[in-house]
Amino acid sequence: MDKFDEFIDFCQKQDTFLADEVLKMHYNTDNSNRSGHIRQAFYVAFHFLIENRGEIDLIPQSDIPFELKESQLVRKWDDFLNEHDGLDYEEYSFDSLKKNLPPSLGGNREGGGAWGYPLKVVFPLVAKFID
Repeated sequence: MDKFDEFIDFCQKQDTFLADEVLKMHYNTDNSNRSGHIRQAFYVAFHFLIENRGEIDLIPQSDIPFELKESQLVRKWDDFLNEHDGLDYEEYSFDSLKKNLPPSLGGNREGGGAWGYPLKVVFPLVAKFID
């Protein structure tokens, strides 16, 4: 079982708004066609938090989407994006990430970011999943 499948199992055991949002996107029960977005968001959040494990406590364990741009992690996030720019991983691509995130999250997609909301939703859950 890969990490994303483990994460989905983890979300199925949570009784929270954020976990429900992840599952809706993953199983496309809301017909939003964001199953790929949630997978990509998970892997980039997982990668970021594994590299910055000491910062996990800066992510509130609340049941609302995490506003990364308003957090103490924003500088580390920007550094992370710059350090990995142009790299592709089996699970996700930084080029795709930057194309699909709004500028407020380090991307260059104008008019809304397709991966912005999924990323905000997974951050608190991934922090809890890793911890």
